[in-house]
Amino acid sequence: MASSATPAPKVSWLKRFGQEVLKVIGIVAKDAQAAEPVIVPLAETLLPAEAPLIAAGASWFDKAMDLIKINEAAFAAVGQASNGPAKLAAVTQGVEQDVDAWVAGHFPGSTAIQKVEGYAAARQDLITGYTNSAVKFANWLDGHAVPPAPTASAVAAASAAVAAVNAVVPKTGN
Repeated sequence: MASSATPAPKVSWLKRFGQEVLKVIGIVAKDAQAAEPVIVPLAETLLPAEAPLIAAGASWFDKAMDLIKINEAAFAAVGQASNGPAKLAAVTQGVEQDVDAWVAGHFPGSTAIQKVEGYAAARQDLITGYTNSAVKFANWLDGHAVPPAPTASAVAAASAAVAAVNAVVPKTGN
């Protein structure tokens, strides 16, 4: 007789990452391989002419994913894993200076560019679009097929968030 076991429902990689960080706060998780170190070399092998562009994109992706993971962990630790707008705002603040530095390094007269009306809105659109794309990718990944490994910075952020909330929220009971 054939088994009619129902496969486990898909859990996004980003959600699973938050869950894994929460486990680490109490219990050390098993080692797992991150997706990006596998994807970038594969893309560079399949598209050798695009290797410099892929490397540049990977650098930006690494930065975005690091901030996304840190914030996902911190927000999950205090029961706010579903607070997308607040997580986006936190990541945005983390990369605004990076975007300004990139503009300064790639455009002559960047000081003038950064003072032009509309620059802040355009920068915000860039950061929001890029961050949302990275989050969409992380949510597309299957958290069971590509197990996430909690990072030290995410665990530290989650622990700090819990400690901060515990410091200001009065304990109930005896």
